[in-house]
Amino acid sequence: MPSPSEIRQQITNQIVEALTNGNLPPWRRPWADDPNAGLNTSLSTGNAYRGINQILLQLSAAHHGFQSRWWGTFNQIKASGAYVLKGEKGTQVILFKPIKRTRVDENGKEADDSFLVLRTFTVFNIEQTSGLQHCRVGLAQLKEDTTERYEHADVVIEATGAEIHYGGNEAFYRSVEDFIQVPLRHQFGSADSFYETTFHELCHWTEKRVGFDRSQAENTYALGELVAEIGSVLPHG
Repeated sequence: MPSPSEIRQQITNQIVEALTNGNLPPWRRPWADDPNAGLNTSLSTGNAYRGINQILLQLSAAHHGFQSRWWGTFNQIKASGAYVLKGEKGTQVILFKPIKRTRVDENGKEADDSFLVLRTFTVFNIEQTSGLQHCRVGLAQLKEDTTERYEHADVVIEATGAEIHYGGNEAFYRSVEDFIQVPLRHQFGSADSFYETTFHELCHWTEKRVGFDRSQAENTYALGELVAEIGSVLPHG
């Protein structure tokens, strides 16, 4: 079993190799027109992977051409009534496992203590399996919108008075007609992604209202995108 430092080095090597070879996945839009596309998600919990695991799975999906967002361990896939196809190799992700112990302090008294142990485990994309066809892109039925809503963020959006059109498969602000276009909530991988995208476009909507003139300075496009990205995380953060 690899040590924590060896695990970290393996992850670093993967990212460096992808950077060197130009194989990092491009910045991805956080919405999709299919419920089985989007952020890499655990088959067993239904929750999107976080942190470095999301990056590792993006690298693997880009390398192998996987489109489905669903991943599971060998046993999780088996428990779902499916099986991993012969010859398929999984992708390693990491788990920080909390360990509790009792130690003796400097005064000779017992005290509870805990620490995290870094471990790896292997997951397979649904496209490496047989028996879970409904988890593949293009083969699922849209369900009722059950996306989590952030009340305070919705109040902010409503208070701007901006004209926002919902639907389609693009997000943008059109200055000539002065409206914002954002995909429907259920097309996003998470509520955070929906609000971040909406507030990003709202920041562009405010530019002419606060006197931001892109023609008066160098690199104003990059500056405008930077401001919009910063602004996108503030209202609901």
